[in-house]
Amino acid sequence: MKRIILFSVLIVFVAASCKKKVVEEAAPTQPILPKIEESQAQLELKNSTWKYTDDTHTDWSFEITFGDNGKFRHTQAVETDTTYNDDTWEKNGDKIILNFNDKHATYNGKIVSDELIQGRAKNINDVTWIWKLEKINK
Repeated sequence: MKRIILFSVLIVFVAASCKKKVVEEAAPTQPILPKIEESQAQLELKNSTWKYTDDTHTDWSFEITFGDNGKFRHTQAVETDTTYNDDTWEKNGDKIILNFNDKHATYNGKIVSDELIQGRAKNINDVTWIWKLEKINK
């Protein structure tokens, strides 16, 4: 009887371990954003310039300069962007939201350090991508 009980406990233990491993392996592989320190949430963005890159457009990057009244300027397609004044940003603690072209695309991110901001973006067609901003010392 003791052998049956011991064998049953062993089977349950092995089954639970296998189930946990299968669930962990089946989890989607998405980059984990680093945890933010409280002091990093106080980063002043106004009048700072950052280099933008993302995981979709690997062949180009551009600069973003945060301005007054929640507006920003960028160097992407400067000659063709006639609506640059509808690009907005807002910061709340360590979170930041950038809206391009009257919210055609919304970028949600976190301040990782004084030199790095990163997050996910989504456009009106539900296309998503991962982006980052690296501070340019000017």
